[in-house]
Amino acid sequence: MTKNVQKPSRLGVKRGAFIGEFTVLLQFYRRKHRPSVHTCQICGKSFAMNYLLKKHEQRHTGEKQFFCELCGSGFTDSGYLATHIKAVHKQLKPFECDFCQMKFSQRTNMMIHRRKHTGEKPYSCDFCEKRFARGDDCKKHMKTHM
Repeated sequence: MTKNVQKPSRLGVKRGAFIGEFTVLLQFYRRKHRPSVHTCQICGKSFAMNYLLKKHEQRHTGEKQFFCELCGSGFTDSGYLATHIKAVHKQLKPFECDFCQMKFSQRTNMMIHRRKHTGEKPYSCDFCEKRFARGDDCKKHMKTHM
């Protein structure tokens, strides 16, 4: 009777020990670095996967698939609906500014608010020296140069 013993590789580890981890990393790399082939006909933004394009296009069409049972507000994404319910109807505000103790329902809003205290302005205009605390304010400003 022969035993089914795996021989060690030249590196001293069992063959196949890292195959699962390697496969996961390879799949992630391929998804992240595959060429963008799906392009939005409205704004020209490209996506590697068709479902991401479809989700993006809902921003342009205003199509809403998820509706709040409490107030009827519509959302393009189930995550946005969940955030709405927590913030508006449950009034959960788990994020607190460590400067003034103001509370927020979303971490992003708290971080933007916090910049009022720190003076941080991470967004800069591509055309002049002006800096902004909020990315959308920077984009609006850059349009004045065009």
